[in-house]
Amino acid sequence: MHNSVRFILIFAICTSAYSADSLLYQYRLKLAEGGQFLSRGGNDIPSALARFSMANKIAADMNMESADAHFWLALANSDYGQDIPAIQHAKKATQINPQYANAWILLAQIYVKQKKFDTDETENAIREAMKLQPNDATILFIRGLTFYYGYNGNRKDDAIRAFQEVLKINPNHLPALFYLGLCCFDLKYMSNAISHFHKVVEQEPRHTEARFYYAVIYRQQPITPQKIDIAEQQFLLIIDKLDPNHAESHLQLGHLYQFDKPNREKSILHYRRFLETAPLEHQWIPIVNQYLTGITQ
Repeated sequence: MHNSVRFILIFAICTSAYSADSLLYQYRLKLAEGGQFLSRGGNDIPSALARFSMANKIAADMNMESADAHFWLALANSDYGQDIPAIQHAKKATQINPQYANAWILLAQIYVKQKKFDTDETENAIREAMKLQPNDATILFIRGLTFYYGYNGNRKDDAIRAFQEVLKINPNHLPALFYLGLCCFDLKYMSNAISHFHKVVEQEPRHTEARFYYAVIYRQQPITPQKIDIAEQQFLLIIDKLDPNHAESHLQLGHLYQFDKPNREKSILHYRRFLETAPLEHQWIPIVNQYLTGITQ
């Protein structure tokens, strides 16, 4: 449940001070009912949207613009995958109340979800949110994502600093720890990357991608039989226990059994599984087909 949903449920208790016939009572009641539906997610989101819309209409009947109603409409639409109305309502909430930090944060989240990592609108939402809540882990994490994915990949060091700030606030923030590992991996700080991915896997053993990158580093480092064995074990654990269709692990195992620990049958098996599971546009598909042609002739 969103922390803010918990707040609105508690907030609803305050409606007892108002007459059940009053518009203010009905307004707060619809917000609270919407919060209950939103906390359930899934098929209950349309019911949440309906209640928040009712609250917004009641606010209009009271000649009042409700930043809260627009915020909750934005959040519900975002959870429902409706980004355009979500952005419209989040913007409206910030127009009504420019000090509404959660609305700015939500707006930044939606832009990042749309892969708008370094646009003016994303920058503005992040800047306004950070003015209001400079030590908020969520907005600092979003800041890190924009540095990681945006700016043509040239601000990875800034991303590292942003994710480190998140971890100072919340040492158990696994997404920040994972992205810190990715940054170090991309910048070839391999010992740091191994440390970060290892910490992620320690806290969440089923974190497939952290385990995958952990194994990739062992296979890319100066190769020793021990390191190859560690990489092999991790890739096999992924496809045996976590995700049998993890294309990248099958690709790495195909390479490992072709180049590092030669085994023709296993190499063919994993290259074929890679071709079965990889997206059609994967850049390695033509190369793997060439490998298979050479191996099987």
